[in-house]
Amino acid sequence: MEILNNRGQTVFVVTLVLIILATVFMVLRLISKWGVTRKKTADDFVAIIAWIFAIGLSVSTMIGTQVGLGAPDSVVRPAQAMRVLGHDPVQPFPHVDQDAILILYHHMGAAHPFLRHGSLFVMAVVNVAGLVLTFLNIFQCHPISAAFTEIDGTCIDIVAL
Repeated sequence: MEILNNRGQTVFVVTLVLIILATVFMVLRLISKWGVTRKKTADDFVAIIAWIFAIGLSVSTMIGTQVGLGAPDSVVRPAQAMRVLGHDPVQPFPHVDQDAILILYHHMGAAHPFLRHGSLFVMAVVNVAGLVLTFLNIFQCHPISAAFTEIDGTCIDIVAL
């Protein structure tokens, strides 16, 4: 029964398939924008950075499945849980893909000042929220080391936040 509850392999396969699809679509985007239209814009470069960070996050997730991510709680030892749930080095970077889309909207709205200003405003909100969530993730426990070691401390429930 424990084998049926282990979703680690499923998480691994789904993550791998999605990052392969993202890579295919990124290559097709670059072929169409750079190869066909010969235009390189800021949103292309930000999308490339977001894609690189997505690869890093996917690799981190796939490595996590090898040390207990997706396994039932009864199987995961506390030391493993600390490694799996510890600070993710690429946590703040999923917001970069939103920036790429908003930069694209900013360029598309050249004739519409409201769209240009709205895109910049939303980009500021997204980046401030990403920064706040990053700091909340880093400073979720008091003392800070209680987040990734077995030291006693008080922590904010990040999932409920």
